[in-house]
Amino acid sequence: MDQNYGRGWQAYSFDNATMHEVKAHGAKTAIGAAAAFNRGPGRLQMSLLEIPAGVAGDSIGLHIHRDFPTGRDVEEIYILVDGEGVMTFSNGDEVSLCPGDFVTTYPGTGHAFQVAGDRTARIIVIVPEGFRSDAPSAPSDQFPDEFEPTIRIVSCHPTSMTPVEAECRKCHDAWTVDVGSPGGEGLSHWAAQHVCR
Repeated sequence: MDQNYGRGWQAYSFDNATMHEVKAHGAKTAIGAAAAFNRGPGRLQMSLLEIPAGVAGDSIGLHIHRDFPTGRDVEEIYILVDGEGVMTFSNGDEVSLCPGDFVTTYPGTGHAFQVAGDRTARIIVIVPEGFRSDAPSAPSDQFPDEFEPTIRIVSCHPTSMTPVEAECRKCHDAWTVDVGSPGGEGLSHWAAQHVCR
């Protein structure tokens, strides 16, 4: 991808981004997505998303970001610029978002997004390079404390990154879905009802 730094900087805007229709992480309905920049596999990337109001179910399916060759998971940041929405997580939690809110997801924590309200949601999504689930090489005071989600995503679909197998770290109870399904569906509900929650 041409980063277009002809004069040493580049501005990005929802108004002039070329949106492409995608079904994000196993979602049943297409949304608009534009890559602002992508530094390459496993590197910093940022995207702009437009999700129309009235989309039933998750507009972005439950997923994680896992690098299959290394098995490392990376965090992802969602910044809601316009509209309203609800994020659900693989541990059964959910949070409502309004313009200006943002959510960071720890590496390996499954997450999904659904539009709420009657306005198109505009979201900036950032997958940073700096913090991964393996031991960082920089001084530890630059990174959050180590965290292990109670519900661990064991495996996910290789292209959509939707969970197909998860387990509770406390009691080792397992959740699984047929690999041919969109994946991730039902994991948040299972985790929310799970006895170890």
